[in-house]
Amino acid sequence: GLMIGIDVSGKVSAAASAGDIQLECLKMGLCISTAGAQTLRFLPPLVVTMEEIDAGLDILYGVLSN
Repeated sequence: GLMIGIDVSGKVSAAASAGDIQLECLKMGLCISTAGAQTLRFLPPLVVTMEEIDAGLDILYGVLSN
């Protein structure tokens, strides 16, 4: 499968932990995991479409912007 992690240290982690971001993403329809207090983990299926990737990134951007 596919997997990528994003470290949310710095200004982002001062405002919210990876768990906080994960919860907000879930409320918006994006299911992601964490790998520690500062790392978000994405595990999309191999059959993920570009439209689904774009939608997920839009959700993540919206959550991180708040």
